[in-house]
Amino acid sequence: MKKYSQIIGFIGIIILLMSFIMKREPVKVYLLVILQLRIIALKRIICRNVIH
Repeated sequence: MKKYSQIIGFIGIIILLMSFIMKREPVKVYLLVILQLRIIALKRIICRNVIH
């Protein structure tokens, strides 16, 4: 559980950095990050299904 909260905090820092670099609203960057994470998760699920 502690590790999970650390990951969320790390993602939050990345979002803040990205929004600062891109000079965009943090909400838009947050949505982009969520989309990328979903794509990664989907790829992992697909890979597991292919292997098994």
